[in-house]
Amino acid sequence: MKKDYGNERNLVENVLKKDREAVRYFIDSYKRLVEHIIWRMVKRREEREDLFQDVFLKIFSSLETFRFKCKLSSWVGRITYNTCLNRIKKKKAALASDISPEKGDDDIFISRDKTHDILYESEEYIAIIKNEIMGMEPSYRTILTLYHIDELSYREIGEIMDIPAGTVKSYLFRARQKLRLAVEKKYKGELSCQNI
Repeated sequence: MKKDYGNERNLVENVLKKDREAVRYFIDSYKRLVEHIIWRMVKRREEREDLFQDVFLKIFSSLETFRFKCKLSSWVGRITYNTCLNRIKKKKAALASDISPEKGDDDIFISRDKTHDILYESEEYIAIIKNEIMGMEPSYRTILTLYHIDELSYREIGEIMDIPAGTVKSYLFRARQKLRLAVEKKYKGELSCQNI
């Protein structure tokens, strides 16, 4: 039976005590967020796997410095984002051009209010949108992922990316606008893009 740690403070305290079950619970709780950020920012699969390990090593080695001034997920996200940025700068990595088929990324294209018509759920549409998103710069891809898949607030995304919530809102607007224009230009009238 899986233990419930109740709150972030209790979980962190148990991880710091080297409780193996708490460490597993921590990784299980935050691996999806970490994967989403890494998959949006780094192209090569081998680098992604290395980064995943690096991120959790950094998290565990600096967990005792976490002061609960923000959500633990925001802190984990920021470490992941900064680790990826450093890798991109260091290796001059190319922008990501593929996407994990097993991650369930189709959710990114369905709005939170679930009012898109059937076209927005079609495989062709999803493939087109994925392709266009993966051609965008990492910050736009990351914001779209954190907002639509992880359903984080502007404030939480801002904490992860170290930018104001208003800037997140502005970037999200620009990312959607760029995506809409790219799809409209490439697929001239084949698809309706009004709800991107």
